[in-house]
Amino acid sequence: YALSREAGEGSLLAKLFDVLAGQVADKGVVVVRTEEGVPLPDAYGAFRAIDRRHWGSMSIVLYQVQGDDE
Repeated sequence: YALSREAGEGSLLAKLFDVLAGQVADKGVVVVRTEEGVPLPDAYGAFRAIDRRHWGSMSIVLYQVQGDDE
């Protein structure tokens, strides 16, 4: 959880998404788990948030790579 508290531009999480952009297929999904209340952006590069869920003190955001046609 600790690294997910910093989620903005230039954060380690944002840099990870930069690496994943070349590794994840179109329409592929990446799940980010954080403590509830950590604000994650609606997008990281080619990835767009498609769902947000909360359980107790945990939250997840599902990010999907957008295809070239979107």
